[in-house]
Amino acid sequence: MLNNIVDVDFLNTKKYEHIKDNLMIIYDFIDKKEVDEIYKIINLENNTWDYSYGKFSKYLAVENFEIFNSLTNKVQNILKNSNLTTSGFHTIHKFEINDMIPEHIDYGDHYDNMLYGGVIYLNDDFDGGELYYTEYDVSIKPVAMAMALHPADAPHMVKPINNGIRYSLPFFIWKDLSVVFK
Repeated sequence: MLNNIVDVDFLNTKKYEHIKDNLMIIYDFIDKKEVDEIYKIINLENNTWDYSYGKFSKYLAVENFEIFNSLTNKVQNILKNSNLTTSGFHTIHKFEINDMIPEHIDYGDHYDNMLYGGVIYLNDDFDGGELYYTEYDVSIKPVAMAMALHPADAPHMVKPINNGIRYSLPFFIWKDLSVVFK
């Protein structure tokens, strides 16, 4: 199913794997230079981390940094169908010890238009924090610089962090993003 949206030429240049038919991990989607640039933003002194998901984790709003426009374009460029639109990279999610996200689906009020959800991992030097797909009984240990993709209606959760800090960048792929802004 995800092969239908990701350009095969791109996949031929990357290590990737299918976890079930509807789940995909693309390794080394971003590079160390991009990660270092994002960590510079994470470490800015004037950052304000807000709670999300009912105080289960924190996020930092980052839409004003060029690196996130670049990442949006990077995802957009691997899509086979140019009519699909990538959004996201407006926040960096930070998970500290015991932080997690309960089971949820991504599409919310926009189920007709949000097709896929995804996350890019900045690091993997923590314990816990696996992405768990409840419907498939599949747990994915985050790998630094990798991207995980799934259907927007796939129930999933982030398991609690046991040690360290987990940083990730969520994003979405839409059939018609204009509906969200009406």
